[in-house]
Amino acid sequence: MALNRINADSIADGTVVASDIADGTITAAKFATLSANVVSTANFNAANFIATNDVFAGTQDGPQLGGATNPIIAAIGNTNNYIQNYIINYSNTANASADYVAYPNNGSDANGWIDIGITSNTFNQAAYNITGRNEGYLFMSAPTGSNTSGNLVLGTDSTGTNNAIEFYTGGFGQGKTLPRMRIANNGVTIANLIIGTGNTAVSLGAGNATRFKNRIINGAMVIDQRNVGASVTQSTSATYVVDRFFIYGSVASKFTAQQNGGSVTLPAGYINYLGITSSSAYTVGASDEFWLAQRIEGLNIADLAWGTANAKTVTLSFQIYSSLTGTFGGVLKNSAGNRSYPFTYTVSSASTWTSISITIAGDTTGTWLTTNGIGISVIFGLGVGSTGSGTAGAWAAANYNSATGATSVVGTSGATFYITGVQLEVGSSATGFDYRDITTETIMCQRYYTKSYQLATALGTATVLGMVGGAVGLSNLGGTTTIPFPVQMRSAPTMSFWDSAGTASVMTATSNGSTMINNNTTSPNGPFNITQNNFWITANGIATYVMFLHYSATAEL
Repeated sequence: MALNRINADSIADGTVVASDIADGTITAAKFATLSANVVSTANFNAANFIATNDVFAGTQDGPQLGGATNPIIAAIGNTNNYIQNYIINYSNTANASADYVAYPNNGSDANGWIDIGITSNTFNQAAYNITGRNEGYLFMSAPTGSNTSGNLVLGTDSTGTNNAIEFYTGGFGQGKTLPRMRIANNGVTIANLIIGTGNTAVSLGAGNATRFKNRIINGAMVIDQRNVGASVTQSTSATYVVDRFFIYGSVASKFTAQQNGGSVTLPAGYINYLGITSSSAYTVGASDEFWLAQRIEGLNIADLAWGTANAKTVTLSFQIYSSLTGTFGGVLKNSAGNRSYPFTYTVSSASTWTSISITIAGDTTGTWLTTNGIGISVIFGLGVGSTGSGTAGAWAAANYNSATGATSVVGTSGATFYITGVQLEVGSSATGFDYRDITTETIMCQRYYTKSYQLATALGTATVLGMVGGAVGLSNLGGTTTIPFPVQMRSAPTMSFWDSAGTASVMTATSNGSTMINNNTTSPNGPFNITQNNFWITANGIATYVMFLHYSATAEL
């Protein structure tokens, strides 16, 4: 039915002629049957009706249907079902959509409107904010000059019982999912809310977590308790660089690593990175392997449900900078080394920070520890032979440490490999890096390694600052004191200790409460009865009032 224009005379005598409605007539009797609750007859007069050509031309400035306080169009129903007011756009062209649009007194088509609508199934207009097909939207454009107003306001009154605003995805109602976000008078409830896209986004509560989105600890390379920024040389055993990250090689001394090694400009938002430099042009043999890794404790990945049909997808993301270009490789694998997922990533521009994102479907087979043992090993290959390399992009029942064909960093003398912003999170897309406050990050590191020295003081430094101890001797009776760790460690640690002069494996004592005696060799010599929580020191049968020491304690995976 194509409505052209209804004039006052047609309304007055109750007849709408065929020239007004293209496909027929409406008689007076038909108007008489219209309920007053559906259409107010007072609105049917020449002064209040707007011709369609006036509306579309944008020139209507006369009185409109209804009044200042009355609705222009009112529809009232009484049915045991929903009642709706709808519009349909039958066009399936690239520009087509169906919209309700409202303008304020100073609005225009350019700006100053609010629009609710849905696009066609072939919509394709990159110039618009809504670019997808069959996408619904609520969008507002504030009028020009709305510098102190023009907000899009969502709110509820205080007349109801709950008065919350809820956001859903995947359906809602009885038997459906809980709201992804619920804003109530007493706060905000969030479940798997992701704000933004890509590496600049923020994700709140990924997976089932409301904190600890990033399962990597010290991913921004901020904490360096062991080396305090000093360079370390790779060996044939695990050698830690910054906290939680260690290097390894099947042949010793093929590369060095240190916090901020190389002094390059960092990507925005970061102040530290882990820098690796190749020491020679080493030809990697079939069984050789060189890599950088972090092992994640099983208790921290239990919710991933790997090894079951409910295994969750994860995304590994990081910032990389290398003097080399090409395809690099790495692996995620389990504690037993019999389930591996090799992955690759590309560095296209040398000596340029590049954002990398790799999505990995969770492994539905194999054994993945959910104890305080190794849950997942995250490995970045620096040169791995054919024996330890596998096909990228698929889980394998093998002990791989990189992907087949990956670039060898140790194969080029002086080659650099810098990395920061390492994140492993639940979900199929990378979100913004999970910055944790320095206190939290330090405590998380101290579960695996801690020391009595101040964070910026190297092990073996001659200083009394940070030393621990207590009164352990009285006359010649001796005695024992208990010293707690800053946090409960993952397991009973292995300890090293120093006296105040920086001499290893001895303690410091005071004689008669005043004289410092280093190189003390009481029995037992040093800490004993070491647990996750504390350790003891003792003085047996000596005239000592106080004994104290510096220590380091490691409970790495």
